[in-house]
Amino acid sequence: MLNRIIYAIVYNCVTAITVLFCFAVQLCNQNLNHLTNTMGLLSFLGKQEESQDLKELMSRGGIIIDVRTPREFNTGHVTGSKNIPLDALPASINELKIKNVPVITCCASGMRSGIATNQLKSVGIESVNGGSWYSVKLETNESCE
Repeated sequence: MLNRIIYAIVYNCVTAITVLFCFAVQLCNQNLNHLTNTMGLLSFLGKQEESQDLKELMSRGGIIIDVRTPREFNTGHVTGSKNIPLDALPASINELKIKNVPVITCCASGMRSGIATNQLKSVGIESVNGGSWYSVKLETNESCE
């Protein structure tokens, strides 16, 4: 009799744990879907134009603007890129407008370059967020300095 009670308790506990596990997995999937949808809404902060061909922009005279700090820039960057820290970008907007070429922005992760891209687009400059400087390097087959 005691064995049946213990068996029933263990069985119910295992069933409860299984149900909780399944619920947790379902909740995680829902949160992942929600997070994915939210990231879509907040994509202005990260890399946006996955389909934009950076090589094509470069062939049209595009320039790469690295918006990291000078210290970060000096640790590695795409050859030929120009370092304009994000906080100094507004002072360079007129110069970039005069050049009238596409701008590819990059930084360490794509967050600051996303902000820079939006600033440039808001004043009519064709701009693409390239994401991290290293991914821009890989996509354009440029070497690092």
